[in-house]
Amino acid sequence: MTRGLFAKLASANIRKNRKIYAPYIFACVGVVMMFYLICSLSYDPDILDFYCGGSLMVILRLGCIVVGIFAVIFLFYTSSFLMKRRKTELGLYNVLGLGKGHIAKVLAWETLMVWGESVVLGLISGMIFGKLAQVCLLRMMGGGVNYNFSISAKTMVITAALFAGIFGVIYIKNVIEIYRMKTIDLLYSAKQGEKKPRANYVLAIAGVIMLGAGYYIALAVKNPLEAITFFFFAVILVIAGTYSCMISGSVALLSALKKNKTYYYKTNHFISTSAMMFRMKKHGAGLASICILATMVLVMISSTACLYIGADKAMEINYPRDMEMQYAAYGTDRATLDASALDLNRVITRAMNDEDVRTAGDIEYSLCSLYAKPDATDETAFSCAAFSGDTSVISVSVVTVDDYNKNFGKNAVLANDEVLVYGKGVSYDESVISFGGMKLKVAGEAEGLVIRGADAADISDCLYIVTADEDVLLKIYDAMEKEATAKNYPRPGLVAYRAFDLMSDDGLRVQDNDKLNRVQDAIYTVQSESYNGAFGKPVKYDSLNFSIRNRNAAGEIYGLYGGLFFLGILLSILFMGAAVIIMYYKQVIEGYDDKERFDIMQKVGMSLGEVKKTINSQVLTVFFIPLLGAGVHMAFAFPIIALMLRVFMISDISLLAIITVGAFIAFALFYIVSYLITSRAYYKVVAAE
Repeated sequence: MTRGLFAKLASANIRKNRKIYAPYIFACVGVVMMFYLICSLSYDPDILDFYCGGSLMVILRLGCIVVGIFAVIFLFYTSSFLMKRRKTELGLYNVLGLGKGHIAKVLAWETLMVWGESVVLGLISGMIFGKLAQVCLLRMMGGGVNYNFSISAKTMVITAALFAGIFGVIYIKNVIEIYRMKTIDLLYSAKQGEKKPRANYVLAIAGVIMLGAGYYIALAVKNPLEAITFFFFAVILVIAGTYSCMISGSVALLSALKKNKTYYYKTNHFISTSAMMFRMKKHGAGLASICILATMVLVMISSTACLYIGADKAMEINYPRDMEMQYAAYGTDRATLDASALDLNRVITRAMNDEDVRTAGDIEYSLCSLYAKPDATDETAFSCAAFSGDTSVISVSVVTVDDYNKNFGKNAVLANDEVLVYGKGVSYDESVISFGGMKLKVAGEAEGLVIRGADAADISDCLYIVTADEDVLLKIYDAMEKEATAKNYPRPGLVAYRAFDLMSDDGLRVQDNDKLNRVQDAIYTVQSESYNGAFGKPVKYDSLNFSIRNRNAAGEIYGLYGGLFFLGILLSILFMGAAVIIMYYKQVIEGYDDKERFDIMQKVGMSLGEVKKTINSQVLTVFFIPLLGAGVHMAFAFPIIALMLRVFMISDISLLAIITVGAFIAFALFYIVSYLITSRAYYKVVAAE
C-alpha cells in the first residue's frame, strides 16, 4: 500500500511538473539515443570490414567515452535545475508529514520512472535511426551499403547499465542534499541566492590570465605535432577561464561600473547594472556552459568538415599519380644517382610486363633531398639540419632545370648561378639563396612543379630548388653532406623518383584496387631481384632505401575522414541539443525571477513599456554573451586548428576559413532561432497571473 502511494506521488509529481520534466526527459532520451548509436556502430561488423575499419572502431569507441563523460556532466547539471524548482515542493511534503525517508522513496520512484522512460525511448529511437546512421557513415566513407537490419544486445545492455549508474548517482546526490537541508531551507530554496553579489577580483583576474594563456598557446604554437599536444592544455585553460570570467569576471566588471558614480546614477544604467549583477551571479555558470558547448560544436564541425571536403584536393596533392616510387641512395658520385635511376626504370619495366599494364602521365626526375634551416643571422643562408620538430627546419629538394622542363612542359633557361624556387607551406621571397656557402640568385618561381607525394604528406614545410644542371645539384649535395658529416646529422640523399598512372592494354585507367596491389607486389619482387644483382653488376651503395606509395591507400584516408566528419556531426547535434536544453531552463528560471521584478518595478512607478524594455535588454544581453564568447574562442583557436589539420595532410587555410565562418553563421542562426523558441517559455511565466 505504502509503496503504491509513493509510486503514485512520483507519477503525479512528474505530470504536474511537466514544464520542467519534459525537456529533461527529452534530453535524457537524446543522450541515450546518441550513446547507443555510436556504441552500436563501434561494434558493427560491416564497418570493421571497411578499409579503415580498425582505426574507425577506435575513433567511435573514443566517441562513446566522450558521450559517456558528457552524459554524466550534462545530466547532473540539468537535474540541478529540476531540484532547484522542486525543493519548495519537497519542503511542503515535509511540513505535511512526510519524513525525509519518505521523500527519498518518492525521489527513488521518480528517478526509476525517468530512467526507464529515457532508456526505453532512447533505445527505440537508436534502433530506428541506427540503420540510417550506418548507411550515412558508410556512404561518407565511400563504401557500399547492405540493408540488413540488426540489433546489438550487447550495446543495449551497456547503454542501460551506464545510464542506470548515472541516474543512481544523481539520486544519491539529491537525497544527500535533501537530508542536509532543513525544512525551512527547502521551503525557501527558490529565494536563495538573492544576496547582494560580491565581486571576486582574484578569481576574475585568474580567469583573464587563464584565457590569455590559452589564447597565447593557440597563437604561439607553430609546429603541427606540438599543436596536438598543446591544444588540450589550451582547451583546459580556456574552459576554466571562461567559467571564471562569466561567473566572477562579469560581476567584478559590473561592480566596477557601479562604483563609477557618473555612469551608475543614471536611470537606465542604475536599473540594468544592478539587475545584471544578480543575473550573472546566478546564471554565469550556465552561460559559460552554453559558450563552451557552442565552441565545441564550431571546432568539431569546422575541422571535420574541412577534412571531409578537402579530402579530394589533399589526395591529388599527396598522391599525384596512381603509384610513385623512389630509390634514396647515399654516395658522393654521379654514378650513384645515374645507377639508381637506371635500376628503378628496369624494375618498373619488368613489373609492368609481368602484370600486363603500362604507365601513363609519367613524372621522372632525380633530386637531392635534405633537411635544412636558415642561419640565425642570415635567412638566405641554409645549413644542414636534423628534423626534430623545430619549426624553422624545412625539407629541401634540388632538381635540374632539364628535369623540370621535361616533366612539366616548361622551357626555362638558367645560368649556372641561378635557380628557381617552389614552396609548400613556405614562401621564399629573397633574391638570393645559399647552401654550404654556395650563393645562388633566385630567378623566379618554378610554376607548375608537382612535388613528391612524400613531401606533400610531410608535416614540415618544403622548398624545391631548380638548378641549371646536374653539376650544380651535386655541388650542393657535396657541400651539405660534408656539413652533415661534421655535425653528425643525417646525410642528404640522392633520389631517383618515378610517378605514373596505370593503364590497361585497352587504354583504360586501372581502377581495381586488387590490381593496384598486385602491381605493387610485383614491383617489390622485381626490385628485390634487381638489388641482388639480377640486372647485371649492381651499384655498391653506402645505404639504399626503396619506397613505394600506392593511391589505393587513399581509400583508407577517405574512410577515416568520412568517419571523423560523421562523428563530428553526431557530437555536434548532441552538444547543440544540450545547449538548447540549458537555454530553455535558463529562460524558465529567468521567467520566475523576473516575474517578481516585473511586478516590483511597476509598483515603484515604471511604466509597462519601460519595464519590458529594461528586462528584454538584459535577457538579450545575457543570452547572447555565449555566442559572442564562442566567436572569440574560435577566432583564437583557428591557427592551432589549421596546424593540427596539417597532420591529416590538409593545408588549405582558405578552405578552413570559409568553413569556419560558414559554421559560425549557421550556428548563430540556429542559436537565434533556439532563443526565440525558448523565450516563449520565459514570457509565459512572466505573463502568468
